[in-house]
Amino acid sequence: MKRLSPAISVLLAALLAAAPGCNLVGPNRKYDAELEHYKAVSKTVEYAELTTPPSEHAFTPQPRTISSNAAPQQWRDLTVDEAIQLALANSSVLRDLGGTVLRYPESTRTILGPAITSSDPRFGMEAALSAFDAQVASSVVAEKNDRQVNNFITSGGAPGRIFLQDLVNFQSQISKTGAAGTQLFLRGRATYDANNANFNKFGSFWDSYAEAEFRQPLLQGAGTRFNRLAGPNAVPGFYNGVLIARTNTDISTAEFELAIRDLISNVENAYWDLYFAMRDLDARIMARNAALEAWKSIAVMRMAQQAGGKPEREAQAREQYYRYEEEVQNELAGRLQDATTNNNGSSGGSFRGTGGVLVCERRLRLAIGLPITGDEMLRPIDEPTLARVEFDWATASDDAVARRPELQRQRLLVKRREMEYVASRNFLLPRFDLLGRYRWRGLGKGLIGDVNLPPDDPDVSFENSSLANLANGDFQEWQLGGEVSFPVGFRRGYAGVRNAQLLLAREKAVLEEQERQIVHDLSNAVADLDRAYEIMRTSYNRRMAALQNLELTRAAMAERPDVNPEQLLEAARRYSEADIQFQRALVEHMLAIKNVHFEKGTLLEYGRVQLSERVPPEALPPASPTANPTAPSAPPASAPLEGSSPQPPGGTPVPMSPPQATPSPSLPPPAPAPAGGYAPPATPDLTITLPPAGTPVAPPVGVPPVVNLPDTYQPPQASGASLPPPQPTAAPATSTAMAPAAPAAAILSREEAVVRPGYSAAMP
Repeated sequence: MKRLSPAISVLLAALLAAAPGCNLVGPNRKYDAELEHYKAVSKTVEYAELTTPPSEHAFTPQPRTISSNAAPQQWRDLTVDEAIQLALANSSVLRDLGGTVLRYPESTRTILGPAITSSDPRFGMEAALSAFDAQVASSVVAEKNDRQVNNFITSGGAPGRIFLQDLVNFQSQISKTGAAGTQLFLRGRATYDANNANFNKFGSFWDSYAEAEFRQPLLQGAGTRFNRLAGPNAVPGFYNGVLIARTNTDISTAEFELAIRDLISNVENAYWDLYFAMRDLDARIMARNAALEAWKSIAVMRMAQQAGGKPEREAQAREQYYRYEEEVQNELAGRLQDATTNNNGSSGGSFRGTGGVLVCERRLRLAIGLPITGDEMLRPIDEPTLARVEFDWATASDDAVARRPELQRQRLLVKRREMEYVASRNFLLPRFDLLGRYRWRGLGKGLIGDVNLPPDDPDVSFENSSLANLANGDFQEWQLGGEVSFPVGFRRGYAGVRNAQLLLAREKAVLEEQERQIVHDLSNAVADLDRAYEIMRTSYNRRMAALQNLELTRAAMAERPDVNPEQLLEAARRYSEADIQFQRALVEHMLAIKNVHFEKGTLLEYGRVQLSERVPPEALPPASPTANPTAPSAPPASAPLEGSSPQPPGGTPVPMSPPQATPSPSLPPPAPAPAGGYAPPATPDLTITLPPAGTPVAPPVGVPPVVNLPDTYQPPQASGASLPPPQPTAAPATSTAMAPAAPAAAILSREEAVVRPGYSAAMP
């Protein structure tokens, strides 16, 4: 019987091994139809074990509601500057009031953004600089060789052609890449070799050498410009040089400035939302009290069985009272609707005025980083300006195009694409390197040997030490040459250049469109500012007429009991609506001024905020010893609004002092622009001198003085509490009309706001 060949034997063994596995699949295989075990396992969910540390936010007090006592024990008066200061101090996360930190946490900006970009180990500046750092490498490798050699000569004459060897390699190297792409190497190597070759002089010996090597690119990868742009390890499409990495850091800095600007804008939006909510609540409380007064009057008539005390009239008055009470409750508690925030119609935020006092107060606390519920309730004390504010269009448009953070970021993107395009063209060149090497060699029975032997004799040093033989310099080698390589057709290089051109063209097109959009938004903001001022003038006249109607109706009811109480209720309703509309116009005017600065790119200066990469402690201004922005203040019994001038009987106006600039205790003033840098253009022919606080300012000759609202501010209380209606002033003898406003000077910041007469009480 013939023996099977090895290949056939292996094939049969593989078939026999696979035969049992084929029996697992067949028509007679039975499965468990219930699969209860797998059903139970599939319904089991294993959650990752997470350790939840205790959070201080879990101990936040219960929020104020209209069911509980919403009246706070203490008030905390807050200015816009203090709100911005608190927001900057408490905002590690540059929060957006739209709740994006929960929906898109990865895109949420923080104060660590520029530092994270700069320290990125892949694309940051330190990563780009690390490509030029010196590199040290060392290795020790030991080998044991035991092999049979087919050739007697190649075995070194080893007995039986069996080569035995003990081999140890020691190698150290330091390398450095220069700014021009030059690669430098210093390398040393020592090899211990012990073998059984018959032709060796020593059974064991040391072979060592020290060498210096360089490689200088002459075409592709050559020059400081390319290496600073793309880096020495660049490939088409990936460029990470020092200059591009620095540009990435500048882009993140522009995004940081953009986030700070949005934060300040949202803080002001939340501040004026709360201001309007409190004033709106006051007006609705007044209307509710008037409805209650009318209801009581009709109820008295009904009890006295007078003609005006019909049951249907009493029910109607009662319904009106509860309708106003419902409005008071809604305005006190607030409804969760869209509030004034950035990009809700305009870039800086269009005024909504839909929230209530408690909701707006919580939003302001969220914006400035305070606990959501506190013992003190925030109360805005800054008053909207009544001055007509105008901006020079040429200056405003120049500022917008030059200073908007979005355009600065896009210009940096264009700059980066230009550098990438310059770097991509380098890959259209062939790789041609000039290289050279110089080496000192040494061989000896030992590595160090006897130091007492004379090292000058080569035979002695060879017998003694490999390092001594190397130090003699008798055995030197050098190498010099060139190396060229290139891909046929440069397909990848041309693709990289084309891609860089398209990316550059895209960024330039986006920049041009952004400039168009910003000029469009600035035009809308300037036009809306003019609209807001004119609406404020008109709503003021409407409010004064409604107030006069209310006072005359009250006087008529006091003199003639037969006057219908519904007339008083209707007059109170009209005055309440006019007052609410006037307060809305005031807030819209303030937000319109802020939005123009937003579109101009000067919102940080308007809020007295300055950005700096590093501020030494000695450069910070000392805190004012008398300023204590965190001290609570009790609500006054009848405190007039700051900046208002109460009207005495008879309608004689009282001049109002212009607002004084209050320095922030911790924010440094804007530094002067450096030489050669950008500086905002100065307002031509405008000198602003603010008098000391409390100094009355006489109006210019021929221009009527400013008239503010004769109103008093009452803090909001819980719904159902007894709140006195506003103290009315004596009805004027004649109607009040609005005179045309005098021309006003342009302003650049809140401190430079010039209070110019815009309202007057003129006799027809």
